[in-house]
Amino acid sequence: MAYEKQYGDAVRASVEMVYGAGFLSPGGAAKVGRILDGLAIEGRDVLDLGCGPGGAAVALAGDLGARRVLGIDVEAGTLERAAETVAAAGLADRITLKLVEPGPLPLPDGSFDVVFSKDVIAHVTDKDTLYGEILRVLRPGGAFAGSDWMKGGDGPLSKAFNDWWEQLGSSGLRFDVVTADASARGLEAAGFEEVEVRDHSDWTLREGRRNLESILGPDRETLLEKKASRASRSGPARALPRSTAATCCTATCGHTVPHDAGRAFDGDRPMSGPVGTARRYGGHTD
Repeated sequence: MAYEKQYGDAVRASVEMVYGAGFLSPGGAAKVGRILDGLAIEGRDVLDLGCGPGGAAVALAGDLGARRVLGIDVEAGTLERAAETVAAAGLADRITLKLVEPGPLPLPDGSFDVVFSKDVIAHVTDKDTLYGEILRVLRPGGAFAGSDWMKGGDGPLSKAFNDWWEQLGSSGLRFDVVTADASARGLEAAGFEEVEVRDHSDWTLREGRRNLESILGPDRETLLEKKASRASRSGPARALPRSTAATCCTATCGHTVPHDAGRAFDGDRPMSGPVGTARRYGGHTD
């Protein structure tokens, strides 16, 4: 099945208004640092998996000192926006952007010291295959760190979460969220070691309240003016969801040579965090 674009210009611009230039999920550059807490990337080669409009790539290279960052994404329009973000930061010499197709990563084995992902893998249905691809492109001793949206358990979802899910669908966004335990098992099955799960739901709730207060308070008129301006150029924007909570998770991965500890991802309470030695990522949950 051909990939259907999810982040059109109007949706992307609206989300960036809320979460900050270059970001399509909460926390901005500070969240990038939070995901990588305890994992030094200075002087290392980093893959930004699902780089979006470029904010995380800029934080990885500019704030955290990565030697080289390759940002990959499946949406051409989003990469065009990322190129603007990278150019504005003056980091085009250290950040490369690449359009890819969904599926196997078109990258050589053992290409990166760190694979990073911020709230992206929830869009992917075949997570097990992706975990294997992440491990494949990591060098021995490398780490995977990320965050994502996850379910808080296997039981029925809350009404609040289902309402939020409907809003996501109305904006054209599609997610396949799983629990943190399922994520950890998937990473371990792929060959990651020392998988660590971190629940960042409380942080995500605080961030969501702050975003909501901004939207309904001092930034309301500015946001409405920008939205109207964007809509006049791009067509009417679809309704966008309000963010809720998040969770965090981490792991370590292994090749024949053991990897250093890394991180994993976030998740229905929406979660966020890292996996790795493979580390993995964290999550936000319901």
